This record gives sequence, C-alpha cells and structure tokens, in this order.
Amino acid sequence: MLRSRHLTSVVVGSGVPLESSTWSLGSPHDVAVFLPVHFGGARAVFQSRAEVDPRLWKNPSFNRVVARTNLPPSYKAANALVPAHWSLSGATVDLEMVPQGVQAEDYFVKMKSGTLYQHYGPWARESSPNRFQINFRAKGRGEVEALVFVYTHAPHKHLRSDSAGKVTLDSDDWAHYRLDYEKPDAGVSISGAMRCNSGEVCIDDVFFTGAEKPK
Repeated sequence: MLRSRHLTSVVVGSGVPLESSTWSLGSPHDVAVFLPVHFGGARAVFQSRAEVDPRLWKNPSFNRVVARTNLPPSYKAANALVPAHWSLSGATVDLEMVPQGVQAEDYFVKMKSGTLYQHYGPWARESSPNRFQINFRAKGRGEVEALVFVYTHAPHKHLRSDSAGKVTLDSDDWAHYRLDYEKPDAGVSISGAMRCNSGEVCIDDVFFTGAEKPK
C-alpha cells in the first residue's frame, strides 16, 4: 500500500509539498517487506495502568522471536529461538526459526516434529466465534495439520482437540492454503495450532480468523 498526499502548510526537503508513506518500507510492489497490520478492539489498561493488548491473534508471520533456554530435554530449537506469543507442545519438538527476505526480522518456521499453538484472544474475553478461516503458507516435504484446541470458557478446561485439516507437502515453493473450521458447541474458547505430522515442513503467515456463516 502506498499513500501520497499534498501538504499545504509544510514543504519537505525537496521543496515539493508532497508526503509519501507506505506499509512496506518504501517498496509498495514487494510483498516480502509488507508489515503485518493488526486490527484490535478499543484501547484499555489494567489497574496497574499497563496497556491491555487487544489483538485476537498475535505474531502470525513469526517475525518476533524470543530466546528459550529452559526447554524440556526432548524439545529442540535451533539457537534457542522460538516464535513470540506461540507455545510448544508434543512429546518431541524440533524446530528452527529461519531468516528470509530483506528485513532483519523476517522468519519462517521449519519443523520436523511438534506443535505450535496460541489462544485466540485474551483468556478473559468472551467465548470465541463458532466459525474460523485458517490461512497459511507452507512448503517442504511432509504433512502439516491445523488443529483447534477447545476449552470451556470459565473455568478454562481443555475439552478436546479437533483437526481442521491436513495438507501433504511435496514442493520447495511456497503455496497458500485455506481451511475452514466450525466448532459444534457454543460458549467455548479455542486455541489455534499447527502440527508437523511427518517429514520436514516450513510454515509462515498463519492466521486463524473468525468468520461469519455464509448466507
């Protein structure tokens, strides 16, 4: 996205009253440098005055990473890096945060085993939508599965794990995939998850988005 506007009260360095801005670091035709944009609810603060994070889905492009040096012995993370706001699960986990593109902070996840997941929205939020669209990019050779962990809303108790769909990969080229999921019960919350079932898979740009029922 590129935006240009004429300014009537300010003249920039060139002497031309024009201002341009983009969401892609000045390169409006290169999708690799597009920045993630989050649409959240109204801003709010806790009693401590710390700001509440209203985003329903965080770090979908895995560009924020954190160091985890206290992983269980059966969990492997290259350089101890894992994606921020995502949790790990499974008997074994073997993943690597792989840098890509022209930005310093631009990663995808390469997985040989294990599951990545995060809760949809704050735990204190009302129960989640009943329908979801799951969009992601993937490549590699193996099988990746989108999962939905279902919880009671309050208190938070794990009810079951649903499969939203499996994708068999056999290519070194990125491809986009979309899956649809509808939970059969209302009044529950969910976490969205991606699991490597076999082989070595690469995933990026994972979005779990609430969707309305088709009319």
